[in-house]
Parts: sequence; C-alpha cells; structure tokens
Amino acid sequence: MSRAVPFLLASNLLFGTLFFGGCQTVPQGIQEAKIEMAQRIATEPAGDYFIGRRYYKPDFKFWGYVRRLGQPWSAAQLVMLNEKQKLAPDREQLSFGSDNNYEYKLYGSFSGDTVRRFLTANFVAKLQRRTCVT
Repeated sequence: MSRAVPFLLASNLLFGTLFFGGCQTVPQGIQEAKIEMAQRIATEPAGDYFIGRRYYKPDFKFWGYVRRLGQPWSAAQLVMLNEKQKLAPDREQLSFGSDNNYEYKLYGSFSGDTVRRFLTANFVAKLQRRTCVT
C-alpha cells in the first residue's frame, strides 16, 4: 500500500501536466490585435479630448467606456453621459443602440459626480460632454 501512494501522486502530476499544459497559450490573432491596438493608441494625436467606445445593451443604463488619450482600454471608465445639454448620437437620431461599438472623440470633462446604475449597486462616472465626433 505504501508503494501505491507515490505511484498515484506521480500519475496525478503527469495527468495534471498534460491536461493543463495547453492553458498557457494565447491565440496568435489576439496577441497581434493587442499589439496593433497598443501601437495605434501610442500614435494618437495630442488634444483636449477623450476616446469613447459606445457599448449598447438594452437592459444596461450606461453609455459606454471612456479613456484618456494614450491610455489602454483596460484603464477606461464606464460612463453615463449627461444629456441635459446635448443628446447622445443614437438618441439624437432616435435609433437607440445603432452606434454600438463605435469609437468617438469626446470633448468635455468629467463632472466628478458618480451615478448609481439602475438594477445594480454599481456607480459609474458622469461625463459632461460638449461635442462628440465619430
């Protein structure tokens, strides 16, 4: 019986190595896309604007993600737009969500306020927007 324990341990180690060995690789296309995106972000022209990506889901009550120039999308903030002065582009055209996954140059500033998301306990940043350019 004492010989069975090392054998079982060794077989479990071998099985684990074979089973989990393939989990470390990243598909080549994804890695290339990440490198390309980082290069594109690094060459963004300087200015006083943010980059916003519209993320539309009917049940979610936020506009999308906004990042500062030169920062990766992993540093972006989930935002709601203050539409008191100007409506979001899809709301102006009365075609809600038609701009899903579009990128915009957003001119404006963060208000410093946070807004509670409906149906969740999460809070998101509020963006005071002056203009929006596709």
